Amino acid sequence: MKEWEAAIGEVNTNPGDGDELLAQARSNTRRKQIIRLEEEEDAAHRARMARLNKETVVNQNVPVPGETSGGFKVTGGLDMGHINYQDLMQQQIADREALRQEAAQAAANQQQISEDLRQRLHTSEMDLIKSSFGAQMQMLNKTIEGNTSRGSFIQEYNGMMDVVKALGMGHPQASDNMSIQLDLKKMEFENTRELRKMMREDKQADREFQRQLNRDADEREDKKANLEIKRAETAAAIQAEREKRSMFATPFETLGMAIAKGLVDSNGGISAEGRSPAKRKRSGKRLEVGEGESGVTECPECGEPVAIAPTARSAVCSSCDATFPIDRVPLETKGGIHGA
Repeated sequence: MKEWEAAIGEVNTNPGDGDELLAQARSNTRRKQIIRLEEEEDAAHRARMARLNKETVVNQNVPVPGETSGGFKVTGGLDMGHINYQDLMQQQIADREALRQEAAQAAANQQQISEDLRQRLHTSEMDLIKSSFGAQMQMLNKTIEGNTSRGSFIQEYNGMMDVVKALGMGHPQASDNMSIQLDLKKMEFENTRELRKMMREDKQADREFQRQLNRDADEREDKKANLEIKRAETAAAIQAEREKRSMFATPFETLGMAIAKGLVDSNGGISAEGRSPAKRKRSGKRLEVGEGESGVTECPECGEPVAIAPTARSAVCSSCDATFPIDRVPLETKGGIHGA
């Protein structure tokens, strides 16, 4: 049983109504003390008046010497010296002050009980708020560790600031410490967000750099492929030109070789015995022919057609048996077959 329960003589069955019951107990106690003081003052006053009346009656019944009683007459006297009203009033005042001090002491005791209960209740509430604050701080840590949006974090932060403000009404020092902790958590959250933003920007820059490298590689491959295509086209054009030139030179070369072969086979209508190698003369004139070129030209001696092979270094006229040296020159310098 608690002190204030003992003071009012009742046992509290609802802990949540402690302040109300305490106020009722204090009011009832003061009312009982006032009633008791009034009853005690009335009793003392009645006792004093009874004592005073008794003394007055006794004094009235004392016979006075020299007087005889005859008939109905009042005898005796009132000795006022035996009653000191000033002392009586002082005694009453002292009694009243004693009663007031007693009542004040009782009220102070009740006030102390009330303050103790109120302090215990306040301490319990503050402990509950601190526990709630600790749990919310853990949730805030998880919010910082997780990928939470800034709006959710600010909402939880504002809620905790409300708790800190409520807590600060009772314990300013604890409120300051918790406010500092919340500010640190807010700074930690902002720092974490900036770090994540920097990491995302770095990853984005790396991806952009990798894409640029891939584009450069693709461009190099495209240029390489284009060069290969151009090289192949150039080679094909050169080969086509060669085939074209060969196609134009082959009939004349074939014709010249056929004529030469026919003359050799028939000996030009002259028997082998009648023909002597001494008749074949070497001409003093020369022919300039491009590298790899072939065709038919006129004999410088007799004007008849003379066939020239692509790799021949000399040509023989089938009509006059004249031999002509051939000078091969680059195509860029001199193309075709020319006499010198």
